[in-house]
Amino acid sequence: MNCSTTEVYARADSEMKIKAIESAYIDLVPDSAPKWEEDGDLMSWLNSLCD
Repeated sequence: MNCSTTEVYARADSEMKIKAIESAYIDLVPDSAPKWEEDGDLMSWLNSLCD
């Protein structure tokens, strides 16, 4: 059994792991997402849940 592959991950510090995750991250919500507060139908429906 060869542990050399596992040693690479064991030696990675938290900062290295965070950078690796951030570089693989894909933004799923575009910057131009609609403002839900401005959707009158949605706001009416949400308010009806409180009645």
